[in-house]
Amino acid sequence: MELLLSKETSTNGEQDRGEPGIRHRAIASGPDGVRPLSLAEAVARIRRGSAAAPAARPAESAGAESAGAESAGAESAGAESAGAESAGGETVAAAEAVPADVRQQGIVWIDIVRPTEEDGVLLRKDLGFHPLAVEDCLFGKQNPKLERYPGYFFLVLYAARINPERNRPAFYELHCFMGSHYIVTVRYESVREVRELMARWRSAPQHYSTVGHLAHGIV
Repeated sequence: MELLLSKETSTNGEQDRGEPGIRHRAIASGPDGVRPLSLAEAVARIRRGSAAAPAARPAESAGAESAGAESAGAESAGAESAGAESAGGETVAAAEAVPADVRQQGIVWIDIVRPTEEDGVLLRKDLGFHPLAVEDCLFGKQNPKLERYPGYFFLVLYAARINPERNRPAFYELHCFMGSHYIVTVRYESVREVRELMARWRSAPQHYSTVGHLAHGIV
């Protein structure tokens, strides 16, 4: 799964200078702090935690329904701040409801840049995410939204900053899967906020003890 790509020009006209050659990154918290780990080990830890976590309760409407998610049994909360706050609170509550042995394994964060069909297989089969959500990650250009699936949330949002070369705003699409003990981010371009949050988590893990705290940092 470890593939290397050279620098590319983004759809916003900016060269991706932040992470040349990096397509997969995985880190996880543990007794000795937040440390990097292999993609295979990160997937294994997510699967172990998901198997041990309590069954998710039936989804409840958190806002306007998404047509695609409705067919999958998920419900969308749109991009409204009230829905996002609700999701963050429920993610924290879900983390606290995870058995102690799962919590001791820590939180796992997998970050995928420029996803390929091989990554799509990993997301669908190895991590068990719904095909419609994975399709959104692979094709991109989605509206901001928050969808709830059994056991996890799927969030689409955009980071924005000024492109100095064109003197206009540039928007960077970010897809996030958030469960009780993991976050998986998928993106096509370098998103500075993701790198910065990962760095803050590694330097001060005590400030990000649950997925809800990391989710708040992303949003």
